[in-house]
Amino acid sequence: MTAPEPPRSPQPPRRHPLSLWLLVAAFVLVLVISLPGVAESASDRALSIGAGVGLAGVAWSLLREYRRR
Repeated sequence: MTAPEPPRSPQPPRRHPLSLWLLVAAFVLVLVISLPGVAESASDRALSIGAGVGLAGVAWSLLREYRRR
């Protein structure tokens, strides 16, 4: 005869990791910057898009690390 299993406690709902929110923020940042009139010069636009892509890269690597656990 086996011992009865202890009652399971209800699992709290899983929250989205911070990296997912960073990924969304980077995507929105790149979209807003690409609007006409937001970044006046081409160098400002390129720098801002580069920052958004870098933020997306960091968020993507954090999200991959989160999923491994």
